[in-house]
Amino acid sequence: MDRRQLFRVSRGVLVVGCVGLAAHARADQPASDVTSWVPTAGGAYAWNNNANWTGSFPNSAGATAKLSLDIVNDQTINLNQNVTLDRMDIGDTVTTGRAFNIAGGPGSNTLTFQSALPGGVTSINSDTVAVSGTALNITGNVKLGGTSSMNLNLNGANNYGAKFATLDLNGNNLALKTGNNMITFNPGTVTGNGNIIVNAGGITSPDSSTSGGMVLTQNMPGFTGSIKVNNGRVSLVNGKLPNAATLEVTGAFTPNDRYPKGGRLEIGDAGTVFTSLPDRLPHDGAIVINGGGYFTYWGAGLHSSLAGQHVEEQVRQIRFNPGMSEIRMLNGNNVSATTTLLATDPTHALVREKGATVMIGGDDMRSAGHLYQNAMGVAEFLKFNSGVASQMIGGGGGPGSNNISIIPWITVGTLYHPSQGGLATYDPINGVRCLLLSEYYTGTVLGAPPDVNVRDSSINLGANKTQTINSWRTGSWTNTDIGPGSALTVTSGAIMFAGGGVGSNGSIGNGNPANAGTLNFGAAEGIIWSDWGNAGANTIGSRIAGSGGLTKAGTNLLILKGANTYTGKTTVGAGILQVGDGALTTSRLGKGDVQVTPGATLRIRRNVANGIDDGAAVYLDSSGDVWFSTMSLDAGINERVGALRLGGVAMPAGTYGSSASNAMFKRDDYFTGAGMLTVVPESASAATLLGAGFLFASRRWRTSTAIPAAIGHYGFPSDSPRKGAK
Repeated sequence: MDRRQLFRVSRGVLVVGCVGLAAHARADQPASDVTSWVPTAGGAYAWNNNANWTGSFPNSAGATAKLSLDIVNDQTINLNQNVTLDRMDIGDTVTTGRAFNIAGGPGSNTLTFQSALPGGVTSINSDTVAVSGTALNITGNVKLGGTSSMNLNLNGANNYGAKFATLDLNGNNLALKTGNNMITFNPGTVTGNGNIIVNAGGITSPDSSTSGGMVLTQNMPGFTGSIKVNNGRVSLVNGKLPNAATLEVTGAFTPNDRYPKGGRLEIGDAGTVFTSLPDRLPHDGAIVINGGGYFTYWGAGLHSSLAGQHVEEQVRQIRFNPGMSEIRMLNGNNVSATTTLLATDPTHALVREKGATVMIGGDDMRSAGHLYQNAMGVAEFLKFNSGVASQMIGGGGGPGSNNISIIPWITVGTLYHPSQGGLATYDPINGVRCLLLSEYYTGTVLGAPPDVNVRDSSINLGANKTQTINSWRTGSWTNTDIGPGSALTVTSGAIMFAGGGVGSNGSIGNGNPANAGTLNFGAAEGIIWSDWGNAGANTIGSRIAGSGGLTKAGTNLLILKGANTYTGKTTVGAGILQVGDGALTTSRLGKGDVQVTPGATLRIRRNVANGIDDGAAVYLDSSGDVWFSTMSLDAGINERVGALRLGGVAMPAGTYGSSASNAMFKRDDYFTGAGMLTVVPESASAATLLGAGFLFASRRWRTSTAIPAAIGHYGFPSDSPRKGAK
């Protein structure tokens, strides 16, 4: 073996049992009995022989078994009776990489995990002193019993990780913290109605193979629970989850990133050949994509001998939560394949929470005449579902017309240059697709029909004019003013700065402020797509008006210089939204709450007098324990707001900032710069709530006497405070 240690459980059943969910991390719970394994030579041994341990063999609630030593050859350890543990640590402390094989022994005995503390969290851990490359291989059955939860923690930097034969969640939760290690179910399955939460090594590129996570390779009809990947990768290669409730992914789009980081939900891969309908996804379940989430759907895969293959999968619903996410639909370089993803709910196939945006990169996306074609077969997203049409805004024109309705929160591009695509529309035959060149209006905007989708035309109306259009997409690097005293209304709310793959510095109203005019989104949610994957900056100096709020998508820097009057929530879904230019004092967001999603940044520049509404609630979100949103406050800035939540946790009244500030609460995980944010609740109820330090996690309230650090997903506590918490 190559410096990898294998830990095997066979012919027995591993049962995990405890009472309730943990109030604190496992590290906070002392073990009542810690016993270490003694033998180092290869061979067969009995677990229930005291001579093989430093004391009596571990067998009680609260007991810890430490199998962390240098063994010179493989070992087989037979339980020989039912055994109870709270925690097991494993790891080869030197470099031999030999195997532990833990078997049930005669009678297929049971290894039960049960905490001695009410609400304890049991765990299996690779020892912190284990050599790099240690792997955990469980070839027997694993079951979470009672009302248990378990943390599975793996150290090291290999791509082998843990291997399970069978995992029965039994209505309970399993939290995976695997670093760059993979949990593999091959040839085993997952069963039961429970949740699996993945916090592994994160995805840093679209084809990253160094991240940790979980691989499913078998048909698993017995799994009826949910999987959520916050960081790392969950991959269904040949695996199938036909009866799962939800598959959820979250992550982060950091400034100027081309691809999201954090979590990736991957269906199939490029090298897999499918000869029949895969049915990998739950037909009656949902895919949930949070901000920064990355969903990759390989359809046909590499099948040169199966030219023209059509692979189709379906779910009931696809839901998008606030923040910018990405979907890639691929055919594995097969130029004649067709990949189709359907959602069957007749009225709610496509569900979106305000502030959500998504870029879909696909092979062709049925776009002959597309701005920039990619000829690797055909990808079809949500065709044959009339309910998707409810997301469209516009004149209702037919295909080929420039007043066709659009879905303003979706853009469609090629796989590797999404900003070279365009705004999205929908038709039942092709599904969600990019607007064709013929479906944009390119004439003079003043006097144009009020429902057209405009591309690359100047929106300068002259003085004291009004004009309405449906949307505006520009690839220009130059500035266009609206005009002194003039107002441009964009009915759909969609503005797209597209850089053609090399960055965009296009702007609106960034010349003489007197000529900037007003950009009005009316009742629509204003959705401004800055470029992404490049280091450009887009600026809007025009005053932004409307009643539907404002959402920023795209990872480029977007600068707002105007004294904006719009109302409704502001969502920073990716990249940097900057208020002010360092000189102006009147730049500001509109009146309403502010949400910054993981990886994104809200920056308030110096000299801005009141960048955020005083009564606003500010939400700085996080994804797992790795990706955080950021508020950057220049020196001299002291913004006052009505409420603050960090990672979903309500904060007490007071001042907040980074360690470079004079704030009372220094949180480098969420703040940068020398400025401060002052939380002054405007109502007695808000003051009581925040002052008591109430925390919300997974629909449960509890109180805290200190500023909380981190609450995990599905009610799981984190193992350590958030980085930078003080």
